Amino acid sequence: MSKSELYLDALSSTLKDAAEDVENIDKDTLKKIIFNGIKSVNSKYKAVDYQGAMHDFQLVNVIKESVERLTPREFMTVFPIRKTYDGEKWGVKDFFSTMETVNEIGMDNIIGDQSSHFLMEYDNLTVRVFLVASLNIMSNIRKFEGKPSIAEEWANKVGINTYKQYMDHTGKEYMVDNNGRSFGIKKVRPSYLKVVK
Repeated sequence: MSKSELYLDALSSTLKDAAEDVENIDKDTLKKIIFNGIKSVNSKYKAVDYQGAMHDFQLVNVIKESVERLTPREFMTVFPIRKTYDGEKWGVKDFFSTMETVNEIGMDNIIGDQSSHFLMEYDNLTVRVFLVASLNIMSNIRKFEGKPSIAEEWANKVGINTYKQYMDHTGKEYMVDNNGRSFGIKKVRPSYLKVVK
């Protein structure tokens, strides 16, 4: 059994218990849903079909709805803030920038509809991986619907060419850009490798 399956099993049993009284779910159950849900999404591989991608998207929404019902203090007991303090120097999130967001919401106020902003500004590697996985899930849904991925759409708006790699029936690889032009891929042999005779 994979890690993702273990976390999904733990999540599904927690959700079954919580389904009896959805409006009055206790905080510990919400924390279990968030922990197992985020870990499950982080360890899952890319969905192979549209139904799988939609299932993953629904899981992400369940997690975000659970986060909405906690306070920042309660969320910190599930995923603590990373103890880095030099974010201003490097222009990245750190403990201080996370605490600014927490103080905007209020340490003991319900996160509510600010869950997306809260998660984006929260400095924890597991949460960061979850956010990237969430974006990948949304991109996959767009691809299954025949639309460009989120990154491809952004690149087209700012005038950056995107490329897709393909392989023909003989095993040769080639690239096709977003304008339909194709070109072969030449694999360069490193200079330190020599043919042995």
